[in-house]
Amino acid sequence: MDNLEQIKAKKLQEMLKKREEQVNQKKAEEEDTEKQIKAIEAQVKPHMTKEAIFRYHNLKIMHPENATYALMVMHRFIEEKKIDSIDEGALKELLGRIASKKREIKIKRV
Repeated sequence: MDNLEQIKAKKLQEMLKKREEQVNQKKAEEEDTEKQIKAIEAQVKPHMTKEAIFRYHNLKIMHPENATYALMVMHRFIEEKKIDSIDEGALKELLGRIASKKREIKIKRV
């Protein structure tokens, strides 16, 4: 019996250690992603008007995944020199296109 309890305790310790490693790895990945997003924001914000920055921050609070997607699109446009500055109207149009893509999903029952 004593041996069985030792094996159980050892397995439990291994499982706890593995879970802790997974949590730490996920936390490190999230921190890395956050650093990358902040770096891209630093590159994009100088090209944005005050109104566009305000709208972007509101979007970031309410819909972080849409804000990140919009940021990536704006960054790509700036890198490809397709756009010089981003005003509120351009950001609204971009957000409208993002929202329309999400609404295209339709389920049909037969």
